[in-house]
This record gives sequence, structure tokens and C-alpha cells, in this order.
Amino acid sequence: MTREKFCSICKIPFEGNHCSCCGQTFSGKPTSTISLLIDFLSNFFSVEKSGFATIFKVLKSPKPIVENYYSGYKNYYASPGKIILYGIAVVALHINFVDNKVMGLSLNAENLNTQYLFWLYLFPVLLFSSYMAFILVERHLSKHLISLAYVATSLFIALTLLNDLFILTVGDKFGIWTFIVFVSLVFFWNSRVLTTSKKYMYILLNTVIQAAIFAGIVGILIWITKQ
Repeated sequence: MTREKFCSICKIPFEGNHCSCCGQTFSGKPTSTISLLIDFLSNFFSVEKSGFATIFKVLKSPKPIVENYYSGYKNYYASPGKIILYGIAVVALHINFVDNKVMGLSLNAENLNTQYLFWLYLFPVLLFSSYMAFILVERHLSKHLISLAYVATSLFIALTLLNDLFILTVGDKFGIWTFIVFVSLVFFWNSRVLTTSKKYMYILLNTVIQAAIFAGIVGILIWITKQ
């Protein structure tokens, strides 16, 4: 007679090899090194579990990911919050091991880490630019937030990793141009999500409009700080 298995969390009997209450599974044997490696690799490449897999999807085709989350579907792709945490971690690693500048920018604030400062400065300006550019077609602020969280963070991670390879091999050859390219790509990818037409002419037009609003805001902020 086999001994009944109980969930270590809920303390109720398993139904087969999983708990009907919390969903925890039980393999029936201690975890080996091989199974640990297999679990790591499967989580890294699995679309429904891995933040990196979601980032690859966003870089390839952002609209389905944003629409899926905005429509209320959860737990298949990594959430925007999880992707942002990846972005914060990449900033921290970059500052500690590669360069104290982030995409050619020097950021300083008392009692605030640079990895948070970069997003606290940048994200509100990106959000305002997106909302004003698409106010006639998308008035829900949450969709702009979701789109930029996925798009900006995914592009930031990809560009930072590529730029770090250049910095470590040939030095910082791009400087502030990395940031300019990053912002331009963010607006282009965001336009791919929010533009109702599939024609690239309209996507490019909306990219330019967002960039113009962004440049205007940055110009005003620079003028204010110099007064």
C-alpha cells in the first residue's frame, strides 16, 4: 500500500502529483543536480515562464504581448513588472561591472540608486510622449504603461548588453548616441503597438511625433534647470 502524499504548503492530500489548492507539484524523489539543470534550462527558454523568452517575443512582435496583458490574460507571458525588474537588474550590473554611465548619461541623486533613477527620470517623459501622440486612438493610460514597460525595458536590456560588449572590447565608442538610438527605437516599437494601421508610413509618422514631443519636454526641462 502506497503512502498518501500531502502538500507541504496546504497540508492536504495530493491529487495525482499536484495540489488542487495551490498547484504545487511533487516529483516523488529528491532533486538531483541533473534535474536542477534541466529545470533551469526549461525555465530560461520556456515562453510561459521565462522573462527572457518574453523579451525575445517583444523584440520580435510587441503588439500581441501588450494586447494579451491589457485584455486581462495573465501568467503565460512574464508580466510588465517582472520585465522592469530585469531592466533594473541590468542597470545595476552595468554600473557595478562595466561603466558608471548609463547609455552615455551620468545620473546622480542623493539617497537614490542609479538603477532606479534612470527609470524614474525617463519613464514619465516616455509615457507623456506616448499618451499625447496617441490620445485620439488610445485614451486608456494603462495600455500606454503596459506597452512602454514591455517595449522600453526589453529594448534597454538588448541594447545595454550589446553596448557593454563594445565597451569591454573596444571602449565606449557611441556615448550619448546609444541613448538617442534607444529612445528612437522605443518610440518606433511603441508605434508598432498603438498605431491602428499596419502601414509603416503611419508607424514612422507616429514615431516622429513621439520623438518631437519627447525632445520638446527635454528641452523645457533643460531650460528650467538652467534658470
